Amino acid sequence: ITQDCVPSPDPQDQHNPRNGQKIVDRYTELGIASMITLTDGLHNADMRLFDFFPEFAASLANDGPWTEMYIPYNNGDASLMGDDGPYDLDDPLRQYLHLLQNPLSNQPSPVFFHSHGNGGDADLTADKLEIFVKAGYSVISWESVGEIENGDEIDVCWSDFDLVWEWFQDNAVQRNLDPDSVVIGGRSRGSVCSWQMAHSQKPAIRGLYMNGALPDPVWFEGSPWLEEVTSGSPPAYLLYKPFCEKPIMQNCKPLPNENDIHNPRNGQKVVDRYTELGMASMIKLTDGLENDGIGIFDLFPAFAASLENDDEMVYVPLPSSTTPGGHCMDGSMAGYYIREGTDPNLFVIYLRGGGSCTTQSQCKNRVNTDLGSSTNYAPAMKGDTFLNANCNENPLFCKASAVFIPYCSSDGHMGTAEKSAETWEYYFEGHLNFKAITEHLILENGLDDTNNEMKVLVTGNSAGGR
Repeated sequence: ITQDCVPSPDPQDQHNPRNGQKIVDRYTELGIASMITLTDGLHNADMRLFDFFPEFAASLANDGPWTEMYIPYNNGDASLMGDDGPYDLDDPLRQYLHLLQNPLSNQPSPVFFHSHGNGGDADLTADKLEIFVKAGYSVISWESVGEIENGDEIDVCWSDFDLVWEWFQDNAVQRNLDPDSVVIGGRSRGSVCSWQMAHSQKPAIRGLYMNGALPDPVWFEGSPWLEEVTSGSPPAYLLYKPFCEKPIMQNCKPLPNENDIHNPRNGQKVVDRYTELGMASMIKLTDGLENDGIGIFDLFPAFAASLENDDEMVYVPLPSSTTPGGHCMDGSMAGYYIREGTDPNLFVIYLRGGGSCTTQSQCKNRVNTDLGSSTNYAPAMKGDTFLNANCNENPLFCKASAVFIPYCSSDGHMGTAEKSAETWEYYFEGHLNFKAITEHLILENGLDDTNNEMKVLVTGNSAGGR
């Protein structure tokens, strides 16, 4: 927010967010930027003045972001716990968990189970926990053997998770947690500790979301990782910071560090196993998070939304590293909504319309709306007409991967101009955005331009049909 901000929808509104930005800048100048939040656009987002108060009040209630910390899950003495390890397999002080009850929910909320990487601890920072809260989730982060180096430690980790699960089932109701709605997570070591539980076919486990899963050292002879994956395994999202060339092969040398043990090829083995079982549509792998500036939990809200409704399309922003293009008028990242279909050879891509602007005054009136910014885009939407998942209403394309491309460039999806004085400091990159989105669909969603069986319907309305 700059001090020349002209607020929308009323340019004359004296309650200009730029005034709050001055306070934010002062907090930042004093080194306390994490202690202040500014949210504008309440009117456009249909939010009420006090809707955010419960979340703010909850943030003041604790010295840290957690609701409770160091809760024994095996009837241990809570007064002895508080050391962050690392723990060996015989140390009873390892058996604790941290809990964040979603402060925004009056109803029992679904739960994300987190297990940390080697040498880490069960704590998570407030900004990471906020991602789960905004997605509607509570969080349980559990401790066990601090480092996994052999089979005995893996067995102890697995048995500890069984105890955590028992604690959860016994305590969920009184702590406002939904005992029947869980996503299993794990980072590196944590994926190993969580893998057996994730594939246990418990009805409450609706998905798994893991970062750096199953690193190189755990692929020893007779390792059980692929055997654990069965036709009853849940939807899965595997994420990796390093990058592999596509298609991902088992001789991949990851970038930027070819010795990184968190090689995406390990996730590809799991993808291949899901595919072998006829469940290719139930798993997704995204690598290159580090190069693309994507945090390890940033994609969780979209994954969580995909579990709620099979017919919903979830929003995927383009990576911040996208070049050329990638921007809405205001500089926020463009993106697309997608629902992955059951027919791997069929895509429908719809471009939204919405006119254009040709003068500075016209563009100023659009830049802070959905036609100029992705800031207030919903995390999910339902498709209609050609994007409808109902086969009775859309028999030709209900099984297609459905893609909806919002319109935030005000240039008829045809622009190639970066912001400059000549463009009134706005981006007009509609054509570049469309090109970047199709490239992202090829890399991440199976849009294969070399597949002779592939059929793609490209459609749109108004500016989207130009």
